[in-house]
Amino acid sequence: MSGRELKCCYDQAKHTFFRSFNAIFSKVGRFACEDVLLILFRAKCTPILLYAVEYCPINKRIKKWLDFSINRIIIKLFRNSAVALVHGCQRFLSFLPVS
Repeated sequence: MSGRELKCCYDQAKHTFFRSFNAIFSKVGRFACEDVLLILFRAKCTPILLYAVEYCPINKRIKKWLDFSINRIIIKLFRNSAVALVHGCQRFLSFLPVS
């Protein structure tokens, strides 16, 4: 983004991230088990969202936004929106939050 400081816009990454997940989920979401979907999610979708994140300055708002994006996918995979369950699944599956 333009300005005196280096700022990164993640809108396109967010759009592409959800688009790639929805493409995978629409093809194999109801037929494949959660393990297969998580492997595909880690391999194909997560790099899209986290591309070059280590080079851009990240504030608390962006960290929360990245965590929220990944949490939404886990909620969709396990069909449950309980926060404790989502965090438990992340710890159990070694899929820790971005922050």
